[in-house]
Amino acid sequence: MYVYVKHCIHLKTKKLEHMYRRWAQIILDMWDPERVKKVLREKGYRMTPQRLAIIETLNEVGRRHPTLKEIYSATKKKVPTMSFSTLYTHIKVFEELGLLALFELNGETRIEVNLKPHINIVWFGKGVVEDYFDHEFSKHVNEIVDKLRISKGIKPRAFIANLIVE
Repeated sequence: MYVYVKHCIHLKTKKLEHMYRRWAQIILDMWDPERVKKVLREKGYRMTPQRLAIIETLNEVGRRHPTLKEIYSATKKKVPTMSFSTLYTHIKVFEELGLLALFELNGETRIEVNLKPHINIVWFGKGVVEDYFDHEFSKHVNEIVDKLRISKGIKPRAFIANLIVE
């Protein structure tokens, strides 16, 4: 059993951007196209042109937490015959295999390719989502995961806290 844990905190502060820039350690290269292809092949999925185009698009824009519409628009340029339904089906397969996570923001589904414990800083007025990683945060998350595993018998797939700022 997998549980996707998400916690939202609402804050209004102008100093946060300065603090974020000073303390943030952005994790890069979380989305590894070769690893994704390997997992898909191991699970019996073929590398179709549509699937390859989606993987390539996620490699290009995934760290920006794109919406499904943004992924569809970028992928459709590579494979004009692809439907939104096909994109959605592939994204759900990626999610089920633990290759990415989906979350809602302002009524739109967004893609998260960084599955390590972290905070998403949501710049509310800009519509921008950025990753923030902190070792102390990770230690606390690991403690929470251990407690969930022991007390409830569940293992969270991802722990992502959304910090929404203006």
